[in-house]
Amino acid sequence: MNSDWKKEKIDITFSKKVIEELSRITDCSRIGGRCAGSPAEHEAADYLVKKFKEAGLTRVTKDPFPVDSWTLKKASLTYTEESGEKQEVSLGGYACHAVFEEKNVSIIFAGKGTEQDYEQVDPKGKLVLIEINQADDWWINFPAYEAKIRGALGVICINTGGFGQEGDNVLVSEDLCGPADLLAFSIGKKDGFRLKQQIAASSTKEISVVLNVDSRVEEGGISYNIWGDIPGETEDVIYIINHYDSYYYTVFDDVQGIGWALGLARAFTEKGVRPKKTLRFVAHGAEEWGLMDSKYDWAIGAWRQITNIRPEWKETGFAVVNLDGFYAVKGERKFCIVCTQELYDFVQEAVNAYGNTGEYQIETNMKLTSSTEDFSYTKAGIPSFVAGAYDGCLADRKVLHSSDSSWEAGFDDQAFELFHNLFAHIIAHLDAKAICPINLQRRLGGIYEELAPVLKESDVQIFKKAVREAVLLKEHVADFNEGCLAEGRIPADKGALNQELHKIYQSIHQHFIRLNWNDEMIAPHQRYAANVEALEKAVACSEKGQYSSAADHLMEIDFNYYAPFFSRDTYDYFVKQVIEEPKDSWGTGLIENGNEDLYAVIRSLLENKYGYQERERLEQALDRQQRCYNQAVLKETEAAEKAEKAIKLLNNKF
Repeated sequence: MNSDWKKEKIDITFSKKVIEELSRITDCSRIGGRCAGSPAEHEAADYLVKKFKEAGLTRVTKDPFPVDSWTLKKASLTYTEESGEKQEVSLGGYACHAVFEEKNVSIIFAGKGTEQDYEQVDPKGKLVLIEINQADDWWINFPAYEAKIRGALGVICINTGGFGQEGDNVLVSEDLCGPADLLAFSIGKKDGFRLKQQIAASSTKEISVVLNVDSRVEEGGISYNIWGDIPGETEDVIYIINHYDSYYYTVFDDVQGIGWALGLARAFTEKGVRPKKTLRFVAHGAEEWGLMDSKYDWAIGAWRQITNIRPEWKETGFAVVNLDGFYAVKGERKFCIVCTQELYDFVQEAVNAYGNTGEYQIETNMKLTSSTEDFSYTKAGIPSFVAGAYDGCLADRKVLHSSDSSWEAGFDDQAFELFHNLFAHIIAHLDAKAICPINLQRRLGGIYEELAPVLKESDVQIFKKAVREAVLLKEHVADFNEGCLAEGRIPADKGALNQELHKIYQSIHQHFIRLNWNDEMIAPHQRYAANVEALEKAVACSEKGQYSSAADHLMEIDFNYYAPFFSRDTYDYFVKQVIEEPKDSWGTGLIENGNEDLYAVIRSLLENKYGYQERERLEQALDRQQRCYNQAVLKETEAAEKAEKAIKLLNNKF
């Protein structure tokens, strides 16, 4: 792949044609979209098989996998204003099962859908209009479940924050993270506030509406992952991944990624590129949603592919490049490549080598999250980076999961061309490396720096040895890769070195990465350290009579943010969903030691009650979290010792 991809002219005509054609394959003619296992998703899979072949890829394969399917054919609400004028309003979907034809139903308004919001209203048998900021308040499943247990038909949500906030009447969709019988739909802000005014003006604080929806969620569905290769000279494989399910008539998430990937594939094959490593392009289904009643209901296609369908891919996987991001929205000037810590140095080096990117700013960081598909590949031992985004970017505010995401939203061809050249350059740099340029020192060193103040001297030495071996390994890999580049060849026996390196990488991730209750990737000890700190502050505030502040600190612990807002039934249901009745998915088992349940204490503190029972409960929680912290530190130290020995053995082979 020895080409100057910065200067190479890559024609994006094919890429944009794929985007255009794919965006029109939908289940709902009115608002678009194609979701897991739906007829439109199946049609899109067949379409992509043809386009993969047109791009010059070989061994094109359509792998089936099981999903819970969701087909949204229509969703609208009609009501009559005081003036007598009828208003028909389109609704956005969540993965719920609801089929109604001309259903007459009353609708009421209930604030943010909390337990307190229902104290003055009767939701039984009715629709409930709510307004929430899914970024800062809570996810849709909480008010939807609260409505369900109170006998409501379902909720219609005005989204006042999160994705799709640039337009005043944009529809927004997200994964549900709940059972399919939670009827939930979204409504644009303009239509929603108008409906809210009509309800407020009514003497009964409710009005009659007509609901027409056809949203079917069913078990036993099938989705497909499509993949094809540009064969390489060695057995190593670089995966270029994205997904083809989508919300609305979008040309962005991740239809753009599909077009982009196939545009790169066609550019490589038309130029006759013969990579050293196989370049495998993978389009996953069921990324947005694919599993009923799970906290981890997204990225199902990627998880199934690397875990169940093609587990052998772990053996030869070199790295993963995820093109689900870098959305070319007109007006966006800043973009961010998000890396696993171990690949950050390589990506930063490759971006620097590319040089000037004109009016566009390209950043790199190590804030890889569980929200993207490559998490499943990384967990399986294949390091990854994603064409991501920075917090508050224009794409988040305007087009992601939003009905305002068609061509009319504004598509920047110049940026899209840059993305083709930049990532062709990065992939070429990656392909030139004989050994994966992983830097294990970043994660091991970072954890050591955090734990050093609490470690005994013998354990300090364990971490220091592990970090030294990781630094030495980084130097060995760099020297080996430079030597291969100078000689213009990759030794045939280097495959064994790569496999050992990836096994060490996977082991480190298995021992040093967990999820907290907010789905953030953390080291095991970090959750308990944060909990201990919050508990100590809460105890101090409580003893001073500062009960509201104490409750605020307790809300930072595990699942307790929801304690003041939702009923015990709602709180317990979603705890059990993770701890007692988890469905198999990529996040299953990554929250250890359950939930530190402080629901009752928080409720007492908010009523200015703090007595023996509350004090004892906090002392018990503090003791338990301290023990969990100590246990986590012990296990991480043992893992560091294991890593040191494995890295040392690998170092001896260079």
